[in-house]
Amino acid sequence: LESGVKTINTTIREVRGYIAGLSPESLQHQTFADSIRSLTQTLDAGRKTKYDLRIDETAASLLNEDQTMQLLQIAREAVSNGLRHGGATQITVRLHQSAGELCLLVQDNGRGFSPETASGGGHGLTNMRARVESLGGKLQFSSSPGAGTKLIVTMTLLPSPSAT
Repeated sequence: LESGVKTINTTIREVRGYIAGLSPESLQHQTFADSIRSLTQTLDAGRKTKYDLRIDETAASLLNEDQTMQLLQIAREAVSNGLRHGGATQITVRLHQSAGELCLLVQDNGRGFSPETASGGGHGLTNMRARVESLGGKLQFSSSPGAGTKLIVTMTLLPSPSAT
């Protein structure tokens, strides 16, 4: 019963964090880096996790509202999985641009797992793949038992209409 209550409370905190921190209205008042910091603080929920957050705000400024929301949701899912399933104590989140591409990296030092033998009971990876696909991007994912998990999203940056 205690475990069930704990799980419900964690879920409530995550939902509240999403509603408060990742709504389109709140994003208009936050930088991408601030949004990432906000979601990690919400998901951390008293854990002693160390975060290495390196966000290139110039790259983030090239994203439209939908791209920003999709990338933040992907980061949220990856960080949440690292904490809840992997027991990660260190999580890295990076966003940068290079050679016309934007790259989001989320990496943790958690338990990891074997993707070939994973039960697939959750929808996290499926949802992240769908989000990346909607962005026209590419998802690279690697994990192995005892070695943590690494997720890389790359997407081509299209020139803005004002640049033509």
